[in-house]
Amino acid sequence: MNRPVKTWLLVTWALTSACVCTQAAADAAVIDTALARQYFNEARQLSDQDGGALWGRPLYGPMLFVDAQSRMVVANQPDADGVLTDHDGIAIGQLPASVNVANTATDWAGTHWTMLLWPL
Repeated sequence: MNRPVKTWLLVTWALTSACVCTQAAADAAVIDTALARQYFNEARQLSDQDGGALWGRPLYGPMLFVDAQSRMVVANQPDADGVLTDHDGIAIGQLPASVNVANTATDWAGTHWTMLLWPL
């Protein structure tokens, strides 16, 4: 292989690796999954303490934390349609553009969710 081809391959590999690493770091930093898990646990504990007294039913149910810019989703349970991927007890995925992002209740991927914008 001649020198220009080797150089071109090396530069291409370096740029591709840098882009992949940069994108992976950006994706990982959008929603801190450890912090999301902590918030889900706190919400469950508060709901359990309330015991349904406030509204006559438990407050803890399907929850989504959504980053509005990246549309990354972290959920406290899998969805009914299998869109989200399990990661050590929480579900992670991407919210499609067809779903409005807001602090609201929404039906998506076969489940009725409470959606909360990240960061909380």
